[in-house]
Amino acid sequence: MAFLMREGTGKTACLYTACADEDHCKAELLLLLEKAPADTRVLGFYDVDPAFTVERFLQSYKGKRQEEINRALVKVRLGGFKFKQVGIPRLVMGVDQPKSSKEEEGQRLNDLKATVEFYIPDFAKGVKHAAETKKQGEESPVMLLHQDAFAAGYHVDEYTLLGMAVKYAGIYGVRVTIGGTNHETF
Repeated sequence: MAFLMREGTGKTACLYTACADEDHCKAELLLLLEKAPADTRVLGFYDVDPAFTVERFLQSYKGKRQEEINRALVKVRLGGFKFKQVGIPRLVMGVDQPKSSKEEEGQRLNDLKATVEFYIPDFAKGVKHAAETKKQGEESPVMLLHQDAFAAGYHVDEYTLLGMAVKYAGIYGVRVTIGGTNHETF
């Protein structure tokens, strides 16, 4: 998890912490930010590490420093950790989520359909048309997409829409093949 904690004209400083509790990680980053030179750009990183317990984490904050971490924890819990996330987004896969009820699953499906049909209506029409052309016993129809069809700008929303488009096609039994390139490889 990476955050742009402060813009600056000087060099970039990187702060890092780890703990089993996310709030404690954020609180320590706030404390470290206070000590970073004023003109530096500051990036903050943390890992939620179950092996690094809160008790072990707090050993370095005994005595007078306990007050510092408590103050920072209050700030975090009141919403004081509002920094732009940068770099690799934190993904929470469905397998890590509690089982959905039928109503929740139905609502997610409706949200998926509505989103795709709103943002990419021609794609949605194409998927439905492809699904209608399938005859009994034939393989599933295929929708061919160019790799830049949804994520040409490498933005998170574009990636999300691409994933939703693939899921949408699957609902209608249409396979998706992605190919092509417009950009030089890095």
